[in-house]
Amino acid sequence: MSGVLLTVAFYVLLRFKAIADGALGVGFSRTLFVTVGLLSLMVAASLLLSQRDYKRMLAYHSVEHMGLIALGAAAGTPLAIAAVLLHVLGHGLAKAVLFLASGEILLVEGTTEIDQVKALLARRPALGESSPSGSSPCSVCRPSVCSSVSSTCCARKCTLAWDGSPRSRSC
Repeated sequence: MSGVLLTVAFYVLLRFKAIADGALGVGFSRTLFVTVGLLSLMVAASLLLSQRDYKRMLAYHSVEHMGLIALGAAAGTPLAIAAVLLHVLGHGLAKAVLFLASGEILLVEGTTEIDQVKALLARRPALGESSPSGSSPCSVCRPSVCSSVSSTCCARKCTLAWDGSPRSRSC
């Protein structure tokens, strides 16, 4: 649901951009999208670094992705818009898998705290494997200002699956 709502909301912003470009000139919407995109990247980065709740981490990660999409839309070229649409599609699909997996982890473990979920891969292999497989599309090939934050986010998600010795396996 989150991927669909964010996509629809951003579609409205793209429609606004098309109207604003004609009425106010390209500079207004470009400046607006760059400002909002960079602001959302900075806010999401600061909140992701301090987050210990995996469901909130996924939500802040979506805020970061919307900032990246806003920066792509600000460029406005056909290639940038194609990249934005591809990014929206990938984000929606991957985030759906991750939110479903996090809901199942919540049902199984009874908590959303990362530190309290231990040895998930050893106890529930199918559930433990779905979390890293869903986070892989979120972290691959993104020109993110916050790439270290995203790596930290994905590393935390991967530690949910491993059995107490994170060095024994790779994510």
